[in-house]
Amino acid sequence: MFGIGLPELLLILALGLIVLGPDKLPQLARQIAEYMGKLKRASEELKSQFDIESLEKNIKQETDARSESGRSDLVDGDSLSERKARDGPKGGKDDIQTKEQKKDYSKSPPL
Repeated sequence: MFGIGLPELLLILALGLIVLGPDKLPQLARQIAEYMGKLKRASEELKSQFDIESLEKNIKQETDARSESGRSDLVDGDSLSERKARDGPKGGKDDIQTKEQKKDYSKSPPL
């Protein structure tokens, strides 16, 4: 934290206690904590706003790329449909449904 160790921090607190006195030091600490909380909330809000804007930009770019490549008929985010379209009629061998159909459930587990 800015290269301040425990001895330096104790020295700063001792000087603050001497300069401000025991009555005003807790009030000042509360105000500093309140302002730090407000600053943290504002920075998190700003960061989330930037994240939302970048996600919107990425989604727009992806939809533009899909429409250019002729894959606009697929449902957005449907990776199963994309895989089937990419693999053709023989695709889908890795699907969970296909694996479940191949399992043999006629045998009962041993008791």
